[in-house]
Amino acid sequence: MFSRQTLSAARLVACLLPALWLAACDDSPAEPPATVDVGETGGVATSGGGNPYDQVNPGVIGPDLSKADGNAYVVPTLLPPLEDPEIIVSLEGLTVELIDTATGFHKVYPTGVGARGSDGRSYTPVGQFTTHPDPNNGWFWYARRYDPAYFDGLPFLRITARNAQGYQTYGLHGPITHPLQRGFVSHGCMRMDGDDIVEIFYMMRRHPGASVTIQQAKRRWPDGRVIDVTPAADDPVAAYRAQVCQTVDTGHGELLAPGRYADRTLCEGEARYRVAVARGDQVRARVSAAGPITLALEGPATSERAPGQSDG
Repeated sequence: MFSRQTLSAARLVACLLPALWLAACDDSPAEPPATVDVGETGGVATSGGGNPYDQVNPGVIGPDLSKADGNAYVVPTLLPPLEDPEIIVSLEGLTVELIDTATGFHKVYPTGVGARGSDGRSYTPVGQFTTHPDPNNGWFWYARRYDPAYFDGLPFLRITARNAQGYQTYGLHGPITHPLQRGFVSHGCMRMDGDDIVEIFYMMRRHPGASVTIQQAKRRWPDGRVIDVTPAADDPVAAYRAQVCQTVDTGHGELLAPGRYADRTLCEGEARYRVAVARGDQVRARVSAAGPITLALEGPATSERAPGQSDG
C-alpha cells in the first residue's frame, strides 16, 4: 500500500516521463541558452521589437522631471545650420552618420544597435524610414525622457520603423550604460553617447520628416576605406562653434548708442555693454540660453525711480 507521499512521487514521475520523451523526439533547432534579459539597463538584450516599455505602452509620454532634477542637459544653441540633412545607420559599422550634402556637413557618431537574434540578424530593422514631420509631436520628438529612468532625461528621437505588432518603438536615444556599449546590444534602437544624442536631436528637429536609412553593410568612402567615427580634431560642430566664437563681438564695456542691435552670441566668459538712458527710456535684453543677466543702473545718487523699479 502506497503512502500519500509515495503516490505523489509516482504521479510526478509519470508526468515527467512523457514530457522527456516528447522532447527527445523534437528535432527542431535548439534555442540559444536562456540568459537574463536585462532590458535596457545594460548588457545584451535577448529580445527585439524596439524598446520594451514602448511595446507595452505605445504612445504614452511620461512626465517631464527636468525641473526636479535640474535638467539632464542644456539645450545647445551653437549648432551649424543645415539645409536637407539625413541620417544613415550602418549596423556592421556601428555608426550613425549625419549628412547634409547641400552644406557639406558630415559627422559620424558611434552607436550600439540591436543585439543579434537566434538567426544571427540584428533586432534593428533595415530599410528606409523618416523622422516625424511634426517637431511638436512628443511621442516622436521626446526632448527629455525620464520614463523609464534608464533614459536619464536625454532625448529620444523616434523614427517611423514599426515592429511586428505595428508599433513605432524604434529610435535613437542615450547610452543606457555608462560608458556607451558600441556593439550589438539593444532591443533594436540606436544607443548614442549623451552629448551626441542631444546634438543630433536638435539639429534634426529643425528639419522634421528627414530621411533615415538603416543598412546592414559598413559604409565606405569612394576609395574603399570604411567610414568610421569622426575624429575630435575634424569635428564639424566644434569647428563651427570655434568660428562663431572668434568672429562675434561679445562686448567689452563699450557704449551702445540707442537703437536695435542684432543678436550677439557669448560663447563663454562675460559680456559687458554700457547704455546711456534718459528718463522714460526703456532698455531690453534677452538671454536665449544660460544666464544670468544683470542690469546695473549707474547715475547720480539723487536719481529717482519709478514705482516698482529696481536698480539691479
